[in-house]
Amino acid sequence: MRVRIFALSVSLIGSLLLIGCNGGGGSGNPPDRGFDLAPVRIEISQTTSSQIERTTIMRATGWFLEPQGTTQGTLEYFAPRDIGPVLTRIPNARVPGRWRFQYVEAIQPGQFPCVEGIQTVERNVHIGEREPLYCHAYVFPITVNPKAIDVTSPPSTIDVEAEGVSDTYGSPQVATFDEFGSLKFSVSATAVNLGKGQIRFTLPPNLSTYTNGVYQLTVSNITASGRWETVAAGELSLYGNTPPPAPNPPDPCSVPAPCLF
Repeated sequence: MRVRIFALSVSLIGSLLLIGCNGGGGSGNPPDRGFDLAPVRIEISQTTSSQIERTTIMRATGWFLEPQGTTQGTLEYFAPRDIGPVLTRIPNARVPGRWRFQYVEAIQPGQFPCVEGIQTVERNVHIGEREPLYCHAYVFPITVNPKAIDVTSPPSTIDVEAEGVSDTYGSPQVATFDEFGSLKFSVSATAVNLGKGQIRFTLPPNLSTYTNGVYQLTVSNITASGRWETVAAGELSLYGNTPPPAPNPPDPCSVPAPCLF
């Protein structure tokens, strides 16, 4: 009988340990998890009405309005802060509940501004949720040739055709941004046929730091005051440099000690 009881006890302990390593029955979110804010700009082509979603940077603030059940966290207000281009966590926010967010896109060189200005939205927010904050920008598309580039053997120049390009106050400027909205390079372009909006630019000498992906390409005119005025936006695909794989997350069963079963 003692042997049976001992075996049953060991089996029960093993089962509990397995449940713990597999996450058990909880959500996995600690009480101070809060939620995430995701700034997203939707670019709409003025000629085709097609849409592209991109990350961006916004200035945002938020107020807790009312609970929706038993809440976690204590934060009921966060002061204006820059969020993005990646997910921005608001830790210890009181949830679940109704929140009011007020936000506006930050001015970024070489990028069409969003049309809404300051926006205010109200959302029902739960713990750990991703809350997107949207704005919209209307852009003119561009034609890029070639539009796909091997970074190990790139062409010497890229041809671009864009509506509204001008060299009245200086050479048109071409800028490229990664998926997080970070500027990768900017160069002056040479006019080929401005009547048709055709320009040409030279790529940076070393593209080895550019990994596979689609990059945003913008064309801007120089204004009389010397500022950039973006007139068109499109995409440039790069390949030939696969990024290293992301590291595997730690095994919860090996911290602080390995599972027994």
